[in-house]
Amino acid sequence: MDSGMRSVHMMPIDPRRTRAIWRREEILQQLIVASKSIGETKLEAKLEEAVSKNKRHIIFSASLYL
Repeated sequence: MDSGMRSVHMMPIDPRRTRAIWRREEILQQLIVASKSIGETKLEAKLEEAVSKNKRHIIFSASLYL
């Protein structure tokens, strides 16, 4: 039964932590809009990078919600 893949034990995800991660995403998106409106392109780029790093988190995995 060895298929070359190992089993990964997933710990249950605390709903409060999940909500906090989603909320961080929402705040970052709002900050991006604000930085665009005042013309802060460097800040906007940094915030966009933060969003992309945040989205790599398991909470954003589509397969988690199938």
